[in-house]
Amino acid sequence: MQRKALTPNDFESLAAVEDRLLGFQCYDESIATPFEWRFTRDDLAALIRKPDGDATALPVAA
Repeated sequence: MQRKALTPNDFESLAAVEDRLLGFQCYDESIATPFEWRFTRDDLAALIRKPDGDATALPVAA
C-alpha cells in the first residue's frame, strides 16, 4: 500500500490521503482476480510435524 498508493507522501491534507486510499481501493478491486490456493491444511500439518522445518518433503502442487 505504501509503495503503490502513498508514495510520494506529499499530501496537502488528510482528506487528500483518504481520496488516494479510496481511489487505490477501487482500482485494486477492479483488477483483482481469484487465485487457486494450493497450500492445504495437510501441507501445513506435515510442515509442522517435521522437526527441522524442511519444506522440501512436501508434494509440489501442479
